Amino acid sequence: MCTSTRTKAGYDNCILKPEGTEDDVWAWIQDHPRISNPTEVVLVPEGALNYKAYWLQVPPWDGQGTARVKASIDRASNTVTIDGEGFTGVVLYFNDVLLDLDKPVKVVCNGSDHLDVIPRSLATMLDLFVSSRNDPGKLYTATRNYDLPAKPKPK
Repeated sequence: MCTSTRTKAGYDNCILKPEGTEDDVWAWIQDHPRISNPTEVVLVPEGALNYKAYWLQVPPWDGQGTARVKASIDRASNTVTIDGEGFTGVVLYFNDVLLDLDKPVKVVCNGSDHLDVIPRSLATMLDLFVSSRNDPGKLYTATRNYDLPAKPKPK
């Protein structure tokens, strides 16, 4: 899974070291600190797995054709940009680490713009926490569903 998933996602940086020791694992962990709220997420599902990564979720996929989503956040402009295929929608999870929720958030889905005020919700945060879709390193206070229109055909 490691090699094929990461290669499909455009990241061929998986390290396999069968002879690795505990010291090797700890050295790798120290060299690769966890980024709880990354500003870029690439999601390439395989079968019935990998439908959520950090603040991005896609609906289940039947495994036919190509399905891939790349999403990025620019906090300076309060913008989320989503480029994807193989899905008709996405769910975004929001918090104040990623965006300024006191201001309108611009979401661009395959070129289609949305400008929304995203209200924080204690009930949403608690629901996500209880359902294990949150963790202490990345609490989300709001979610929003967005349609992902088909990409325009190149001319």
